[in-house]
Amino acid sequence: PTDFDTQMAYLTARRQVLSLDELLEVREGRRSLPPRSVMVTFDDAYEDFAAHAWPTLRRHGAPVTMFVPTAYPDAPDRVFWWDRLHAAITKTSLQDAHTPAGRFSLVSGRERARAHHELCEAVRGARHADAVVLVDEVERSLGGRAASSAVLGWDQLRSLAAEGVTLAPHTRTHPRLDRLDAAAAMSEVKGSLEDLEREIGPTARVLAFPEGAHDDSVVAALAREGFAIAFTTHRHVNDL
Repeated sequence: PTDFDTQMAYLTARRQVLSLDELLEVREGRRSLPPRSVMVTFDDAYEDFAAHAWPTLRRHGAPVTMFVPTAYPDAPDRVFWWDRLHAAITKTSLQDAHTPAGRFSLVSGRERARAHHELCEAVRGARHADAVVLVDEVERSLGGRAASSAVLGWDQLRSLAAEGVTLAPHTRTHPRLDRLDAAAAMSEVKGSLEDLEREIGPTARVLAFPEGAHDDSVVAALAREGFAIAFTTHRHVNDL
């Protein structure tokens, strides 16, 4: 939290931090893009956003958009697959893991971190159905489910929205959309939008791709459904 406060102080002093509404106005040609513009966004609606990030952002006057995977609020049995893997690997008493993606030593903390990283990469590279099976099998082989949900509930999300946080769709169950057929992908997207409209109110047709993953068919389908903007990821460090 202290580092984040320092970063937001730097950002708000030296950049023009845009809200989602302002970005949509730029996209629609109703205003020009200010120089040195940035947006602050969060994915996944973790509880630590409300506990740490939002108080800092609010103090610095930085608008923020949070993308919500809408099947997770108030669903304690739903846990993100990477959190399930991390809990299974770090909490097991076993010294090695036999998985469909290979055998991993779990003797040291470094080896457990390596196992988590390599298993996450295996999940990201698999077809959706195969990825689900892989996570289930790793969890089962290491002693069962040990993770718990860390996602904000709908009442908490409504409070954040009332305080000025913009909420937008991040699909329902957070699959890689390029690993689903077009119909299933759009069901995830439209379901997320509908959940937010039901629970929060009017919601912009804007999406953050889970893990930034998309393909041409998904982009075309979003355009047909009237989505204005979709966010992907490009991991990079800016030279300040």
